[in-house]
Amino acid sequence: MVTSEVLPAIIKRGAYIAEEKLREINALLEERVASLESKAEYYDTIINSRKLITVSEIAYEYGIPAVNFNQLLFRLGIQFRVDNTWYLTEEYAGNDYVRTDKRRYFDYRSNTYKSYIHTRWTQKGVEFLYRLLGSIGIHPIRNDTDINIIQFS
Repeated sequence: MVTSEVLPAIIKRGAYIAEEKLREINALLEERVASLESKAEYYDTIINSRKLITVSEIAYEYGIPAVNFNQLLFRLGIQFRVDNTWYLTEEYAGNDYVRTDKRRYFDYRSNTYKSYIHTRWTQKGVEFLYRLLGSIGIHPIRNDTDINIIQFS
C-alpha cells in the first residue's frame, strides 16, 4: 500500500490524502463555488444597474440628514462644495461614482428660469461609500446586511 498508493499520492499532491477525504473536500469546494457564483452574479447585476441614488437616500440608510452626510464626506476628503454644488475631489473624480446633470427651474421671485447642477451617486459610488465608511466603523443602521437602496433597474 505504501509503495502503490501513499508514495504516488505524495509525489502527485505533495501529501497523502485518502480518496474519500478528497471527495469530501471537493464536494465542499463545489458547494462554496456555487454559493459564490450566485453572489457574484447578484453583485454584477447591482454594479451594472443604471439606477442613480441621491445623497438623501444614502444618508437615510445611515440615519443622518443629507446635510450632515455631505459634511462627513467633506471632512473625509471625498468631496468639496462650490456655491451650492458638491463635487468629488480629484482623488475620487473620474471613478464613475457620481453622475451630474443640469436642471432648470422657474424662480418666481425673479420671474426667470435658473439652473443648477444635480449630483447623484451610481451603484459603484454607493458601494465605494459603503466600504470606505465601513472601514472606519460607520455602518448603515437601516439594514445591517446590505444597503436597502440598491435595487435592480
